[in-house]
Amino acid sequence: MSQLLASTRVPTDVSRTAPARVAVVGAGVVGAAVARGLAAGGSRVLVLEAAEPGAGTSGTSFAWINASAKEPRPYFDLNVAAMRLHREEGAGNWYVPSGHVQWAEPDSPAALVLRDRDARLRSWGYRVETISPAQLGRLEPALALPPRMSEASRYPEEAFVHPARFLRRLLGQARSRGAALRIARVERVDVAGARVTGLRLAGGEAVAADAVVLCAGRWTAGLAATAGAEVPLVGPARGSPAVGMLASTVPVPVRIRSVVSAPGLNLRPERGGRLLLQALDLDADVEPADPPGVASVFARELRRRLAALVPAAAGSELETLRLGVRALPADGLPIVGWAPGLAGLYVAVTHSGMTLAPLLGRLVAAEVAGGDRPELVPFRPQRFSRPRSGGRQLLPRAGRPA
Repeated sequence: MSQLLASTRVPTDVSRTAPARVAVVGAGVVGAAVARGLAAGGSRVLVLEAAEPGAGTSGTSFAWINASAKEPRPYFDLNVAAMRLHREEGAGNWYVPSGHVQWAEPDSPAALVLRDRDARLRSWGYRVETISPAQLGRLEPALALPPRMSEASRYPEEAFVHPARFLRRLLGQARSRGAALRIARVERVDVAGARVTGLRLAGGEAVAADAVVLCAGRWTAGLAATAGAEVPLVGPARGSPAVGMLASTVPVPVRIRSVVSAPGLNLRPERGGRLLLQALDLDADVEPADPPGVASVFARELRRRLAALVPAAAGSELETLRLGVRALPADGLPIVGWAPGLAGLYVAVTHSGMTLAPLLGRLVAAEVAGGDRPELVPFRPQRFSRPRSGGRQLLPRAGRPA
């Protein structure tokens, strides 16, 4: 492991320098974890949520806890440190240490990519097992494996969480430490000079705060813009990588233990004998303005792929098909830190919210209290900035992530 990862030791008490009043916007897993960390440090924390906790991306997440698909190295290290915290905190019904298995079509370009990625992960100290079809068959006997398949990859330290249970735990701990939750829509960030003074709610009510932390997922960019700060996120247009479907089956007569990444379909076990399904290639054809339902062509294709991969689940109906919008920064990496040139506004937005939430909760709380965490330096909002005349900062337009 790198020196940076080895040095990830987050302070648990920052009360001596914590701002008196902190408003956290967004009650998804990142906002809840940040509120927990801030409240533990002695701040008076108010969490503001427009709808209900988890109503945004947290409610439509595959919730896979991993670092195998994360690069460059600082992003990988951040996710590995967060995985460690999940394991340390995971003695409950929200965390499932399932492991993850993946394979590609034999002799395909994807197979070469997977092999190269596994070599890199091993060189970085990540646990990767190359297993045979027979071993995978014993681990997951319900899967129908390709006849020419020669090997698969297994990542034994990866896991998943049940998002609603995970969120309830984070919010419960935040509230037990003094944080308050209020259902109210934030319309703008109030600014006087170059300092944030609080928030303005729908209806005009002002909420004073010494610091504001934006954890509003895909709505972060719009809220930051009301204070003159720009946070470049990928928009939810058709074909955007920010748009994704998540399907849940009815209870099926089959047992899957792992998170499974197969060609054309990702799946994992869900509560009550259900399976959670995801097919990333189908997302590009979804029209966000007209979300598909369980009788749509997308649902039929998901069911067909499920039957091919898990024959015992053939004929199973979909119980839900939900369309989500990922909180996806323009370059694919988290945006975490103080907004440039504006005192009191902190931004925390990432596509890896389920994995990173426990770690971000601690690191962000430490920084809001006046610290500076080296793990977060590569992810500052300033990386998008370029000077413009008059000293003002201008950010480039959001594009597809790298």
